[in-house]
Amino acid sequence: MNAEEVARFLGCSSKTVRRHLEKGTITASRKASGELKISEDQVEKLRLVLELEGTSRQVQPTASIGRQQQPDMSRQVETDIDTLTARIVQLEHQPEISVLTRELGKLQAKVDVQDARISELERRITELEARDRLSVPVPATSDIPPKAKPQKQPSDASSPVPSDLLPGTLLATDFAKQVGIKYTVLEGAIRHGMALGRGKGKDYLDITERYGRKYFDPEQQKRAIELLRKHGKLDTN
Repeated sequence: MNAEEVARFLGCSSKTVRRHLEKGTITASRKASGELKISEDQVEKLRLVLELEGTSRQVQPTASIGRQQQPDMSRQVETDIDTLTARIVQLEHQPEISVLTRELGKLQAKVDVQDARISELERRITELEARDRLSVPVPATSDIPPKAKPQKQPSDASSPVPSDLLPGTLLATDFAKQVGIKYTVLEGAIRHGMALGRGKGKDYLDITERYGRKYFDPEQQKRAIELLRKHGKLDTN
């Protein structure tokens, strides 16, 4: 709003509005045409100031009674108006508590994400350290010849199933022979999955790995046979 519009809105004269602009009680910007533009918050500020000024005008020095005279309160009221006006200006430049609360919430969310990431990295480090401990070869003694490391055995050679796996677990190559498909077909299904159709995702075979070798426990064998038949990799008869 310009000065005249503010004056009509507040019920005062445009001179009063301009007086407070010159005094610095309120501020205004200018449009491209050069006309003053007073924002709503400045209008509200002027309204409060005018209310305070109206209060001061109502407090007048009383007439003298005999030789005594009531104290002049107008000067004190003017001082109070200036103090309150300065307080309004100060509050206008303080950030809203709600804004600070939102910023604090954003910072806390970032901290939570970082904490979760750190926890995930620590878990991964623990897993890698455990795997490294398992892969350390046992030192050979003078009377016991060193054994070949399990992870260096050919991936398609049959070997005993590790003792920590479930009974009935098969090496992937043995499982391929048992169900009657080439190991390369089974390996492709393990590595790349089997497409369900355009845009529908893939079926993946669940396996167990030990020392870089692939195994199927009994439940995984059952599920693998179902998926291989579903995708036409096995004879359905």
